[in-house]
Amino acid sequence: SPTDDIDLRLNGIYSRDRFKNDYENTIKIAKTNGRSFFDEIFKADEKWSNAGLSFQSLFRLKENNHIQFSLAHSYSDTDINTNVGIERTRVNGTKNNFSYTQDVENRVENTSGKIEWKVKETVLGAEISATDNYFLFDENTNKKLTRDQYYKEFSFFVSHNIVSTDRLFMSLGARTTYNNQIDNTTFNPSIFINYNFNKSFSIKSSAAKLNQNLRQVSFENRLGQFKNMYVLADQSIVPQGSSLMYMLGMSYKNNNWSLDVESYLKNQTGTIGFYPDDIGINVIDVTPNGSGEYTLYSGETKIIGTDLSLTYDNGPYFSMLSYTISKSQDEFQELFKASSFPSQYDRRHQLKWINGYRLGSFQFSSGVYYASGRPYTSFEQFTEAISKRDVSVNDAFRYLDPYIRIDVSAQYNFNFGSKNAFLKASIYNLANRLNVRYIQQTFSASAMDIAQNNSLVLGSESTLIGRLLNVSAGFSF
Repeated sequence: SPTDDIDLRLNGIYSRDRFKNDYENTIKIAKTNGRSFFDEIFKADEKWSNAGLSFQSLFRLKENNHIQFSLAHSYSDTDINTNVGIERTRVNGTKNNFSYTQDVENRVENTSGKIEWKVKETVLGAEISATDNYFLFDENTNKKLTRDQYYKEFSFFVSHNIVSTDRLFMSLGARTTYNNQIDNTTFNPSIFINYNFNKSFSIKSSAAKLNQNLRQVSFENRLGQFKNMYVLADQSIVPQGSSLMYMLGMSYKNNNWSLDVESYLKNQTGTIGFYPDDIGINVIDVTPNGSGEYTLYSGETKIIGTDLSLTYDNGPYFSMLSYTISKSQDEFQELFKASSFPSQYDRRHQLKWINGYRLGSFQFSSGVYYASGRPYTSFEQFTEAISKRDVSVNDAFRYLDPYIRIDVSAQYNFNFGSKNAFLKASIYNLANRLNVRYIQQTFSASAMDIAQNNSLVLGSESTLIGRLLNVSAGFSF
């Protein structure tokens, strides 16, 4: 900061991640007259990169009066490549070869500028942004969906604290945005209210309407794996998203304890899903419904839940226990007999327990995390690929095992000259639990192969990272 009345900040971030899952597998199926063999070669390579740079400047004009400028640029890129090769050897020695390839590319690049003026209880502002988006889905060298888009958005926003007392706080806000790609202007109001009965107990509530032009697509490949991708709304193929959100909650504080509870409801229209038309595996072709097409669906999402957080803080020791119970359902009229089904964010129960303790220059911390298993599309109920229009939700979906993880860390703080410095060691996933990322349903053994009246779906589990030791050091200016 050059002076007490001016703040300047420059922030940057860059990250790259890669997930590889390669294996070879041989399945032997015994029959009375010999054995059938399935030799599978599976290769999956997923790469993500993210970069961002932002600059903020704040100029204090007088008390409760300032102007803030910001510029930001962000870039994210996802590249997924999957190859499955299967050789089937029948009892009579006949060999058949099958293969499946999938390439997914998704890129989002955004540049924005914003100005904001705060005068006492009122904030006025304007923002302009430009977004470039590319999405490609290629399967067996056939392009199933390609989108290359660019749009600009111009926004004006205002918020005003109409009541701000020790007892009652009420704020109203509104934002209007014009999008040149769809030649559309949206108006999004919001309200927040907080009432303090005393210094210990308060209640709160909010409501807001939001529109989304950068759309998140729930994408399912033929192996039953779900990914989240991003495309831009155009109102012809991809609709603009609209959400209504409501919250009601309370807070309670007593000495070192605090309790916060929030119940929420979100109704969203224009939900996007990109799914195969069929579910299951074509027994003749062995691989998952390889001849079927994909469809881009538009529907609705409803999310309802409650967040509960209990905190204890006495200075050197801090502990927070949080729990969420929620239900997230999607509904598309063309799928699953027009019934609602669990979305990819449907984790009914989530529990987190964080602890921290300071002892002189040392800091110790631990974290315990639990989440109900995510839903996935199961092929095991189907002896042949079948249209998703005719399948019931109970037959189509199963849940993965729960996600459980324990982390611990220790940090030592010291002075390095005139600078504050630290050394830190942490262990991620202390118990080395192999949490399942997704289940791959890659091929089937037909009735001819297993000498039964039905087929057998085969595949494997892809797990998340196991125990990981991390050592870091740093200092601040």
